[in-house]
Amino acid sequence: MLSPSAIVGTDPSDPARTVPAPYDAANSGGSNLAPASKALAERLAADRKALELAQPELHGRALPADMLTTSASGLDPDISPADAALQGSRVALARGVTAEQIRALVQQHIDKRSLGVFGEARVNVLGLNLALQRTYPGR
Repeated sequence: MLSPSAIVGTDPSDPARTVPAPYDAANSGGSNLAPASKALAERLAADRKALELAQPELHGRALPADMLTTSASGLDPDISPADAALQGSRVALARGVTAEQIRALVQQHIDKRSLGVFGEARVNVLGLNLALQRTYPGR
């Protein structure tokens, strides 16, 4: 599954810009980009294009919001079940198993709403990734 962290660092050639960076929790923070922000729209379009290159079957499909957006902190441990499901074929291919096997594992790791009413169903990325490593360690 994809990492829940969306972290960046300062571009060494232009301190006013950011670039993707290795994981470092000290770099976490919200972008504060408004929904109408041109910079946000451009970033989402670029992220969509990269996703469609990695998974051509997603081209033009409606996506869950959390598949392209990031959390305010970049450290949220969960993704939506819809987000996890759409990544299943790519994960299955990388691990040399069927998409159905990945779907079954995702289903086992869906946490329901807290107390049945609070929040939304979610998949803990760390828990699922650990289960993937134990169950299907890859090629």
